Amino acid sequence: MKRILTLLAALLLMTLPALAAPLFPDIPENHQARDAVSALAAKGVLEGYPDGTFKGDRASTRWEVAAVVARLLARMEEDGISLATATELQEIRGLAEALREELDALGVRVTNLEGVVERLDRRVGELERITFYGEVATRVGGQSFRATGSSAQGGAIPLLDYNSAVGSATGAGGPIPPPSAAAGMAMSPFVFGILSVTDWRSGRPLTNGALFTTRALLGTRVQLTEDIDAKAEFTAYTSQGDHIVDQYWGVTPPGLSNPFTGTTTITGGLAGTQPQNHIPYTRMSLDNFWIRHNPSKTSLVLGSFRDVHFDEMVYVQEVNPNYYGPLWLDSFGIKADGEVALTAAEDVLLRWEAMGARLADGNVSPIVADASYFTHTEGVNAAILFHDERGEVRFNFLHAANDSSGGRALAVGLIQTPNFTLNWVNPNGYFFNQLGGPNPATAGIGSTSDVRPIPMFSAVNNDGVVGIAGIPNVGGLGPQDMTTWGLSASYVFDHPWDPRFFIEWAHSEYRPQKNSPYSVGGDALRTGIGASFLERSLDVDIHYVSVDPTYDPFVLQLPTIDGIGTVLWRTPGFTYYNSLYSLHDTEIYTHNRRGWRGEVTWKFGPTGRVTANYGLFDQVETSMQDVRYSANSLAPGTPNTTVLGFSPGFMDPVFGAFAASTYAPIGGNALAVPLENPRGHVTNWGLAAGYKFLLEEGENNRGILISGGARSTHFTRNSNLQALLPGPGGTRGESQNHVDFFVDGWRAAIEYDVTETFRIHGGYTAADIYGHFDPLGNLSAYAETTGLTRFDSLNMEQRYPDLGFDWDLAENLTWGMEGKYYQTKDRISSNLYPTPGIPNLNLNYGPQGNAHPFNWEGWQVHSYFNFRF
Repeated sequence: MKRILTLLAALLLMTLPALAAPLFPDIPENHQARDAVSALAAKGVLEGYPDGTFKGDRASTRWEVAAVVARLLARMEEDGISLATATELQEIRGLAEALREELDALGVRVTNLEGVVERLDRRVGELERITFYGEVATRVGGQSFRATGSSAQGGAIPLLDYNSAVGSATGAGGPIPPPSAAAGMAMSPFVFGILSVTDWRSGRPLTNGALFTTRALLGTRVQLTEDIDAKAEFTAYTSQGDHIVDQYWGVTPPGLSNPFTGTTTITGGLAGTQPQNHIPYTRMSLDNFWIRHNPSKTSLVLGSFRDVHFDEMVYVQEVNPNYYGPLWLDSFGIKADGEVALTAAEDVLLRWEAMGARLADGNVSPIVADASYFTHTEGVNAAILFHDERGEVRFNFLHAANDSSGGRALAVGLIQTPNFTLNWVNPNGYFFNQLGGPNPATAGIGSTSDVRPIPMFSAVNNDGVVGIAGIPNVGGLGPQDMTTWGLSASYVFDHPWDPRFFIEWAHSEYRPQKNSPYSVGGDALRTGIGASFLERSLDVDIHYVSVDPTYDPFVLQLPTIDGIGTVLWRTPGFTYYNSLYSLHDTEIYTHNRRGWRGEVTWKFGPTGRVTANYGLFDQVETSMQDVRYSANSLAPGTPNTTVLGFSPGFMDPVFGAFAASTYAPIGGNALAVPLENPRGHVTNWGLAAGYKFLLEEGENNRGILISGGARSTHFTRNSNLQALLPGPGGTRGESQNHVDFFVDGWRAAIEYDVTETFRIHGGYTAADIYGHFDPLGNLSAYAETTGLTRFDSLNMEQRYPDLGFDWDLAENLTWGMEGKYYQTKDRISSNLYPTPGIPNLNLNYGPQGNAHPFNWEGWQVHSYFNFRF
């Protein structure tokens, strides 16, 4: 009877109008059935006994239950129901069928009511075809930082005022303000000799300001037919705090409101009109529309989409610079996917996916104002799955390109800033006089006719980077074009040990400039084996990876916030350039790396886990420049200036080019013979452990979780140039060629479930970066003065405690808060001075004293509020 009362009360409270409610004096005030009985009495379904009592402690007869159901059916026929669910109607139908004989005796014909119930059922079904869902996420707070070391980087005019830089965009890697001699230049650590104000565990910049962001989503799902479903999602976003703080530390904006998925250059220029940049203030938009054909499991998405199924060696979506994730940002475009059974038993499946998306563009040309490209990618992948999906074979194809927009001509060489670091130059056969310049084939950056892989600045048209001080002699690239295809296979054997293997291979063909016939190919390979032992409590995996320096070198710039050029540091492995993003996952498939990595995980007790990993990698190719010609070494006027760099396509995010003094002359070429050719090495290890002590084991998951971990990455490239070339050139060159630095870190944390819904957590984090690393040679003057080449150019330690809570206020409602206090110490002696400059721009600001220590500290407090329905 209790089940029947509960069902009827739930149904009637939603559907039927209330009458005067009789009170049954024999029902206790605190009885669990009191509300249900009162509701049914108010609806006229329960009448009680003649003496006015309910007699709830007496068992009901089938006749009494039948009388209740008869009144309910009568009310349903009389008034109709608009909000009952299909499940509730089915239960009422079943109850009436079970009491058919009693209802017939009472004069209620169940068969006559079938039509009524069926009509009600259809009405409910129509309503249930449309469902709504949504979520609201808010993150608010603030942060503030201040300098605690030296006040300025010295000189006749200080290049950096540390007190002003810390907490501003400048200190985080943004442009330097006047009156600095370097005004307008981004504060790069490897140019100015000090590391930026950054959370070095995550690589995100830290600046002063308030945080206030909210993202809302409203979705509706409609069953158009029995076979077709559709869905639409609308998003709203507001950013009312500091611009930088909101984008790095707030909630991640939706795709059409996210500046990291927009375009930095928006006014057209030679590349044509660009799409409107994504304004992160207040905006509402249709985020995506989705339709699915259920029998064929085929779906189509227009707008934002995620969860692509390419092998990550071939394609991943844009990395998310926001601290709180997700790891990848949504793409914006079109995606279709589906599944087909290849056998009658449906034990062999074909899953396919096709997509096309616009790519974010952070390009800002220092030569051609407001110039950029419309950048896009499209591709397909298909996988065959078999043996209960334990086996998989996948094919991938991807194309990416720069194109013009707005009907403008497709200009060349509009991407220049990344080449300050990449140092790509034209190879032999593409020098100015070899092409008969000046002519259309050498018209330079911004033209439509230049055929060189790297068009040069037409005002100078040097072949290399040596020229007039302050004139940007760096070459540009674009419009780019690249095609990548790949194959992968994996299998997990049906065995208690779960023996498994996988192999992935991909090849790319890249053209840095569509007008040029020059192209370069590259390969990536990864394979591994693994197994589980001790009743699957011990997992052991080992894999081998090899990625060419010329694999997938397509250059994509992350849009910047307030000019912060170091958009995202890929700590601790520095697996990619901090201002760029890649089409593949460089965390796993880092350019120009070959080596082994192993991992062991032990799961013990009910909640314990320990994981250890170790990796050992070498450069596939050394960083010796393959294009090395002094002026006139090939012929008079060819090249017209010294050329020292890489053929387009070479990438290595850590081990930079060798110093010019590494090379000795032969014949007429001053750069012909390398005196050394050291190879870079990377060693890394990690250890993580955690255990949750359950407080009420068997009843719930409340407990105390203790966790911690440590990791270390060591980069080495041993140079001996000082001994091979006595004198200033050998000393200066060895300082640049020699690499020996560590990125270390550890963390300890504890989490306590005060209740099943309220948790407090705290921890302590340490990050250390120390050793010798001078990729641009900006410390070579100090090396020459002191005769030292193995000194620490980096020695930073960062520490911060954190404390917070998470509170599940309801099933879909969560509130939390966390605070941190950062302390960062620069351990470099104040005697060490850099010589800031940018070789590609022929800029040199002269020796600057008192660059160290660059110390800073500050606090960060963030609170979040999440609601779903």
